[in-house]
Amino acid sequence: MRQRLIGAAVLVPVVVILFVAGPPWLTLGIALLAAAAAYEIALLIKSAGLPANRWLVVAAPLLVAAAVAFGYGPNAAIVSAGFFVPAAGAWVILTAIDAFRRPDARDGFLGWAGHSWVASTPAC
Repeated sequence: MRQRLIGAAVLVPVVVILFVAGPPWLTLGIALLAAAAAYEIALLIKSAGLPANRWLVVAAPLLVAAAVAFGYGPNAAIVSAGFFVPAAGAWVILTAIDAFRRPDARDGFLGWAGHSWVASTPAC
């Protein structure tokens, strides 16, 4: 409980400062918090017995945050889609490569499922 209070005492002022600063700092702060949450989810996936690559799990919310960051301005939808679609495709290919390089097909499938689950969660 003490550790949570210390964490809250440190993070609450940071979050307030990010909200006051506004974009792009708010977007960057949300991206970092989402990446930290994804890292924690990756640890939970590993503790559940699923083989997940932590860095691929952390990449998913960062890609989404980057697409949101590019989503400002007159051509926002085009720029955001022009970035997000290729980045999401690259992420899917990287997770497939990670799954295929595992010697056991079951481990590969479970690892790919773990990566896909993280990318589809609303928290990310």
